[in-house]
Amino acid sequence: MEAGPDKEILMTCAKCRNFGGTSSNYESLGINVTRHTELYRCKTCGQLLEIVAEARAPYFLTLTEAKEHFPDAQEALNRPYLKP
Repeated sequence: MEAGPDKEILMTCAKCRNFGGTSSNYESLGINVTRHTELYRCKTCGQLLEIVAEARAPYFLTLTEAKEHFPDAQEALNRPYLKP
């Protein structure tokens, strides 16, 4: 992925790369009914993941993309990520 002024480099942890479903390792942040997607944040590394209904793998999102696709999750997305 190319980095640019509006892109963030996505650095995921092993749990995100080996995604096996939404478990206690992921915090639910929002739903986009129109897109049939859910937004999660990895509790290990803070990576934002978009889960599309019926999809087998997540899409990794930048903060900018998450804010665009999940307007109802703005409050959660504006909170700083703190590792547990």
